[in-house]
Amino acid sequence: MKRELIIVWFLWLAGAVSAQDLSALFIRRQSNALGLADRYGYCTYWKDVGQSVLIDGHQVPLQLRFATAPDQQFGRLFGQGWWCPLLECCVIQRSETGLILYTPGGDRVDLLKTPGKPNQYASKNGRWLGEVQGGDFKVAFDSENEFEFKGGRISRFVTKGNTYRWIYKDDVPVALVADKERKTLLEVRYGANSLVNKIIAPGAEVDAEYTSFPIVGSLGGRATVVGLKHSLASLRSKGTDIIKLTYELESLGSFVVARGVENGAKNLLMEWSASEGLLKRDEFRAYQVSPQEGGVSRPKITAIWNDGRTEWYAYNEKTGVAERRLPDGTFNRLYYVLTPGLAQGKLRKSEMLDSNQVLESSCVSQRDSNGKLKRSVVSGKGCSEVTEYANGAAVKIVRDGKVIFDASTPSSFNVFSKFLQATQTSPPMTKAENSQVQQSKSTSLN
Repeated sequence: MKRELIIVWFLWLAGAVSAQDLSALFIRRQSNALGLADRYGYCTYWKDVGQSVLIDGHQVPLQLRFATAPDQQFGRLFGQGWWCPLLECCVIQRSETGLILYTPGGDRVDLLKTPGKPNQYASKNGRWLGEVQGGDFKVAFDSENEFEFKGGRISRFVTKGNTYRWIYKDDVPVALVADKERKTLLEVRYGANSLVNKIIAPGAEVDAEYTSFPIVGSLGGRATVVGLKHSLASLRSKGTDIIKLTYELESLGSFVVARGVENGAKNLLMEWSASEGLLKRDEFRAYQVSPQEGGVSRPKITAIWNDGRTEWYAYNEKTGVAERRLPDGTFNRLYYVLTPGLAQGKLRKSEMLDSNQVLESSCVSQRDSNGKLKRSVVSGKGCSEVTEYANGAAVKIVRDGKVIFDASTPSSFNVFSKFLQATQTSPPMTKAENSQVQQSKSTSLN
């Protein structure tokens, strides 16, 4: 059974990265490095509001992100530290030659000025192409789906079949509408603090309330509260709390603590450094963030579980290799394409190693000139798998020299279905493991 699970894991990694639909624009793909720690060790917590809107046939979830990174750009709609990508996606000037695009799904895309074309910008992989037109900025994804920004704020999203518009009043978004259906997909209302107090979607309403958030400074060499700001305290729908929070500076003044409130009890949700924003602890793990050797810019992040298990994550920006030690002592190693072009940022090879870092299995991905997956080869102890793709979908799979799926032979689909069913049985996850999967789920670890 183990080799089948290994094959499915590699197929999922290779195939998921090549998927192209609106989920790449509106549904968060980038994950944290470990638990609630992002790739630089800052606290990053995502929460599903429980509402979704239908955009071009896709149910797009409404999500909020809380982050403690010093360059946190947001906090206008939901208070200190919080950001709603669907409502607050934007474009900001990074330098004279670059822009930063924050997508409705929560991704960050770096756009560089095109040489010889001062008003045009492109991402390194070439999938995002933008142009400044007066005070507006238009950017297209895969030359099909176009976003329009006015004054840096999202104003329109145009697909082949529809146009979606963000409506503003007093400089804040109040609605998201679909022109074709002449329908309001999302309505946003504000309270006394000019923060969101109600979100209305078809068939669902969510109410928001706020509390004080400590702003920490130094007084006599000791961290102390120098001010208070408003930050999200609760989201509530149909009389039920979606989330309920408090924020406080712990007794020694070194860390800020956010606690989740449930049935009157306050339980640790996340704790971070008051001075740096680096994550210290969450409900299940303690964290250590340490610089890597050799001038690599991203730190190594270690998480120690409450039961003593240890895992860590490290990424080398020079080589494009991400390495992770899992709680069971085994290792995953992922290799990404660094060369500018349509394959940039995509997986080229993945490896699974045992606790002694001896290679057990690997998967090599081959891509065409458009960056699309065309062939993957899985090999390891006692297993081999060759999969051929067309337009991102598997069309032929040869396992241990035997064809188990061929799109040109419909009867082979039943054989492949039985193979997948046989490999999808696994032990149930603990509460802690399930929490980590939900916070760290991703196919793109770079």
